[in-house]
Amino acid sequence: MSVHVFQTCRKRRMVLVFALLILASLASWQYSSNEVNAQPYFPYGGGLVAGYVLGFNVYDELIPISWATITATVDSYVMGQTSSLGGGYFEMFLPVGFYNLTVDEWGFISKTMEIFVSSGSSTTLQFILEQGQRIYTYTVTVRIDGFAPDYHSNLRVDGVYEGIVSGGDSRKLTFKLGSTHQIAVDPHVNGPNGVRYSSVTVNRTVSDMESIIFTYKPEYYLRVEKQAFDFQSLEGWYKDGASVETPVASEYANGTKGVRYVFEYWTVDQAKTSGNPITILMNRPHNLSIQYQTQYYVDVISESGNPTGSGWFDANSTTNISVTTPQGIGVQKVFDRWEGDNASTSPTLSILVDSPKTLTAVWHDDYTQVYIAVLIIVAVLVLATFIAVSRKRSKAKTETKS
Repeated sequence: MSVHVFQTCRKRRMVLVFALLILASLASWQYSSNEVNAQPYFPYGGGLVAGYVLGFNVYDELIPISWATITATVDSYVMGQTSSLGGGYFEMFLPVGFYNLTVDEWGFISKTMEIFVSSGSSTTLQFILEQGQRIYTYTVTVRIDGFAPDYHSNLRVDGVYEGIVSGGDSRKLTFKLGSTHQIAVDPHVNGPNGVRYSSVTVNRTVSDMESIIFTYKPEYYLRVEKQAFDFQSLEGWYKDGASVETPVASEYANGTKGVRYVFEYWTVDQAKTSGNPITILMNRPHNLSIQYQTQYYVDVISESGNPTGSGWFDANSTTNISVTTPQGIGVQKVFDRWEGDNASTSPTLSILVDSPKTLTAVWHDDYTQVYIAVLIIVAVLVLATFIAVSRKRSKAKTETKS
């Protein structure tokens, strides 16, 4: 039953082809007759060449082909050229002579006929083209620009890894006709130390033949040393040519208890940079730091003796501390020793400030003045008693003699 149906369809197709050919011939003959009767085409100089271009589509149906190119050549020289119009019809006037008439159309196999054009002739032709190689795929070219071939970006299609593409190189991808895909590359590609390359566009959707270029631009890393304290937020990646302005560094920065840091200057790549704040041009990787002078607090504690020497001092400097001794009248306060981070019995002391220092003066009571005063009083009383006794004896002797 299937063989019978196939043969029936084949017969119908052949009948249709012959019918189209007969109609084309009749139309061409009628057209030529009318034109020749109305106004001959240079009867002594050339003739009219006309006809139809037909072809089989992907369903093996014979259809007219519009915009096919028809070229007349003599020994590779083009003598005339035209295109088929609606319904596949074409025509051209050629001088007397022999020609190769070639019909070209994308997707079909070209076909050539040899013809002779005589003076005043009208030639009718039919070209039936066979399908050429049918194209079921399309190609997308992916190129990477912006960095050297030593570096590469990873290529992904619909999220699936498809290999790498080096800088300045390209990769061709083939897809099924009618399909849509997403092509993606890495947003960042690491280069030399402190350098990376970034692309604004990292993915594209394709559905037809296309050439895509992913262009990368350099970025540079600004590293902030830890001693910069409150400026760690400046650290990061910056685009080539960007200007980074630092905040104003405060005069003092507190550390642990008894430690502070005094601002001196900024450094960029270990080079002293004047100003506060400063601006950094990101044309390459940079290291940013702040030069601080470390200071330690010296705390001199004493309940007596007018202590001196407390305050902030540069690290590893020397300073003097002291108290005045003795203090008071009668029972005196006398300096005994220093206790704390330095030990000494001298009321005046020179110390190395290599860390926060706390020194406490220790005093003791001195009763020497009290003892002396008591002795003086006793001596005065004894002397007064002695004088009084002596006077009484002298007076008694005087009265006895009388």
